[in-house]
Amino acid sequence: GCCWLPFSRSSPLRGFLLAGLLLPRSAPSHRPQRPASKVTDFMVAIVIGVMLGGRIGSFLLYHPEQLRQDPLSFFRIWEGGLSIQGSIIGGIIALILYCKRYSPSFFKCTAITVPGLAAARGIGRRGNFSNQQAFGSRTDMPWCIPSSVEQQRAGPGIQNPAPTDRSTSAFKTGARH
Repeated sequence: GCCWLPFSRSSPLRGFLLAGLLLPRSAPSHRPQRPASKVTDFMVAIVIGVMLGGRIGSFLLYHPEQLRQDPLSFFRIWEGGLSIQGSIIGGIIALILYCKRYSPSFFKCTAITVPGLAAARGIGRRGNFSNQQAFGSRTDMPWCIPSSVEQQRAGPGIQNPAPTDRSTSAFKTGARH
């Protein structure tokens, strides 16, 4: 239908939703001090910072010529294009601005953000892998994952990449597979 999104395109949304669910649970001792509206303000600030930073980073690092030739392509978010480097920088800037506006401790905010960030990053890595952006080195091991129909038909072999999404997302979230 018209509203279907592949996992790779919907992973930022899934990550933000999971992070938003984890945020109030991350700091139960601070909950009476933070009304729901402040949590919502916090999430909105972070989402805007991460998305805007990721988009700017993508164009500056990977597509500067496209931005020069077609500046309006920056706003065509349905075409994809986020960079983790820009997202991290944008998220940190948003966090700093939020802390300056509402006066909470920057370090308290980062402490309650970490569980959601780790979970969101794990989802993001899965999205990278399903979008064929996170392959490991070539391998002929039985757990290799063919990246195309032709490679799937050819079967295991040296042309197939190792699945890095499991190891990196497990490492980032502290989980074991």
